[in-house]
Amino acid sequence: MLFRLRSHSLGVCFGQVKTEEKSNEITAIPELLDLLELKGMIVTIDAMGCQKKIVEKIVEKKAEYVISLKGNQQSINRDVKEFFEHPCDDAYCQCYHIQRGEYSIEIGHGRIEKRTCYLCSNIDWLSEKDEWANLIGCSMQFSMRIIVLYAKTMRQRT
Repeated sequence: MLFRLRSHSLGVCFGQVKTEEKSNEITAIPELLDLLELKGMIVTIDAMGCQKKIVEKIVEKKAEYVISLKGNQQSINRDVKEFFEHPCDDAYCQCYHIQRGEYSIEIGHGRIEKRTCYLCSNIDWLSEKDEWANLIGCSMQFSMRIIVLYAKTMRQRT
């Protein structure tokens, strides 16, 4: 299996490594990071790459990271979910240094999707913050999707 690092916007492949048959991204990512000069870059990885050793490797390379968080890191995932379940009113946002992003609205394919991003830079409440190298914040994207149903009238001659 080949694992590639690429830029969608530039249409460029920066590197690739071949992995063993029964291997996965978790073993390939550190190998690929070793091949690249990352100083001053921001590395983004999906939830599969949300591993402490991968984060340490990125920091060793003098880069920063944005990594998706899902159930593969149960306790930190639970803590972040619980934190953002609290209504993000003005007082809460001010207390925890939460920045609210602008709304993004997409219309198409029979639906309307509205997204808002929240970024929290005060993570003193996060019990595992010191276990993640250079962790400086967490964020959440809230999405609301409206499915548009079209009523179709059919006329039939008999």
